[in-house]
Amino acid sequence: NLVLANIAKENINSDCGRNLKLLFSSSYYDFDSLSFNIIPVINSVGRVKEDVISNNNACRFLIDDSDSEKNKKYASFLLSCNEKKKEMIRNFQVIDELENEYVDVIISSSLTGLNGLYANQLCSKKDKCTAVFSKKEDDDSLFVGSLRAVNPISLEDFIYNPKKYFISSGGHKNAMGLTIEKKDFFQFASDYS
Repeated sequence: NLVLANIAKENINSDCGRNLKLLFSSSYYDFDSLSFNIIPVINSVGRVKEDVISNNNACRFLIDDSDSEKNKKYASFLLSCNEKKKEMIRNFQVIDELENEYVDVIISSSLTGLNGLYANQLCSKKDKCTAVFSKKEDDDSLFVGSLRAVNPISLEDFIYNPKKYFISSGGHKNAMGLTIEKKDFFQFASDYS
């Protein structure tokens, strides 16, 4: 998101940014308006698993001026996905919670695309490290998780020295995403806490 916001920031206030007004009305778009008002709307499509429009098509709508009616429909759809995402976060489904004074590990039945958003909220609210996991939608044997850390704790040990049971992982010192086999989850939760 940061890379996209920085690239867009350089060009968005020219004529090529006119479709943005369909998503967020402003006379000038800066880094914050892109990062917190535009990009989350575009990303909401993937987070709520709406296959009607891909993120690529959503981005094309931002620069395509050839069909204003089509762009209005895209904008309306994107905004409705964003509202759906917000509602899904408000109604986030927690199945189980493992908590101590330093970390909160959540198992959820919600969509995997929402894990990071919920982890951010919980980490900020409780001021402690948070990990949120849910079953991968197309493979019940895998958990997809999002981890968030509070300073001075860093996730770099997990990122740069991944445990043998990580199928995939990536991130930075404050946030990480990973996929893990369901059978290895409780060992991971024990290590993390």
